[in-house]
Amino acid sequence: MTIELNFAQEAQEFLSRVLYRHSFHDRQFIFRTADLIAERGSGIAFWLIIPCYVGETLSLHYLHRVREALKKHPSMGAVFFINGYRENEATTNWREKSAVLARQLNQHFENYNSVLVLTKCYSEKATIGRIRGLLCAAVVVACLKVNTSCPYLICNDADTINVSDTYFDVLILEAKQEIKYVCGPVRYCLSEVDGGEFSDSHAPELFLFESVNQAIVTLCREGELNYEKRIWPDGANMMMSAAAYCAVGGFDYNRTAGEDDSIGRALHRYAPNVMKNPNFQENVIYLADPVLQSRFEPTAWIVTDPRRVLESIVRGHLGIEAWSVVPFSENIGAEIDLEDCLRRYREHPQLVQEKDLALLSKPAGNPHRDRAVRRIITVVEESGKKDFRIRNRGQMTRFINRVGLCEGSLYANSDKDVLLANISLENSPLLNEMRRMV
Repeated sequence: MTIELNFAQEAQEFLSRVLYRHSFHDRQFIFRTADLIAERGSGIAFWLIIPCYVGETLSLHYLHRVREALKKHPSMGAVFFINGYRENEATTNWREKSAVLARQLNQHFENYNSVLVLTKCYSEKATIGRIRGLLCAAVVVACLKVNTSCPYLICNDADTINVSDTYFDVLILEAKQEIKYVCGPVRYCLSEVDGGEFSDSHAPELFLFESVNQAIVTLCREGELNYEKRIWPDGANMMMSAAAYCAVGGFDYNRTAGEDDSIGRALHRYAPNVMKNPNFQENVIYLADPVLQSRFEPTAWIVTDPRRVLESIVRGHLGIEAWSVVPFSENIGAEIDLEDCLRRYREHPQLVQEKDLALLSKPAGNPHRDRAVRRIITVVEESGKKDFRIRNRGQMTRFINRVGLCEGSLYANSDKDVLLANISLENSPLLNEMRRMV
């Protein structure tokens, strides 16, 4: 017999553990927001939660997808939270800026009672963990009020550009199969920005970042990193049952970034039934909990605005460092000038450029080809070293193989000069993909 999660019980225990830690103003926000959510009715079982920093420009294409989903699924609602803090330059004229964005959202979702638009200006910087956590806590309280059996929380970001045609359909179907935790791919495509004006080949290192990111999360799912299979979430694209959310303690309010990593780890580790499993042994690190079934759904993909990652790259950092180099609370994605970013990218002497892609078919020894390939090797290798999920040489070798740079054995047995001389389109799927970008 396994322990089943009961939403009312988990929610009450969660609230009793966390509410006393909050400030008076945060508790007030939670309960006032919960009242507004509860007014939307008891039939809503799926809540789309989107934090919006003041000054963001939301994609009309994405908002249209949301509106289509709300029309198709009466059991779905959405909460947009426009926020900022007084000391930041971006919040100058807060009332005017927040009112403009709120008005746009309310007009777009006119006659949709299931959509709630909130605004709040903090006296000090609010972490993304706190913002997400307050919204989720409000949904939990609201659903307790109206006796919803167990809602699901869908987390997207304000800089989402597009989602798959069946994105919301797939998530709702997963919930009906009692999956407690679902993640999907997050893509970073220049070609999706501003109506397709730009090409992905304009910034090849953005493609390198996405390749690195997908390789790492794939290895995690396959159990090739750190000895256990794990679905690694992205805050821009995850759904979880509110009961599971409450059981693991919710979002970490102290997280300025990586709040998705933190709750993903908590969901992964939560196993109330582990001691009941007859196969439990002392040397077993982790046994999957049948209550918290999780799934990676490849068709539930989203495209997010790549400007933040691109800004990190042109500043001389790696794409995977974007969230610490260009944090959400201090750098609004919509205020990053994409054309200026691309200009700085083109002028950067170290970065792989569009013109370099055709050189990848040249033989080793060609100085221009070697410069581009050396840079690609460096970006991939340094990204692996800086990612805390890759912890030893063996895991690095698997990562190099998975990202498609070359066979793991070639990497493991070569220094950079030997690797440079032996890597080619014939043995590098990654170079092949980059060569085909032009």
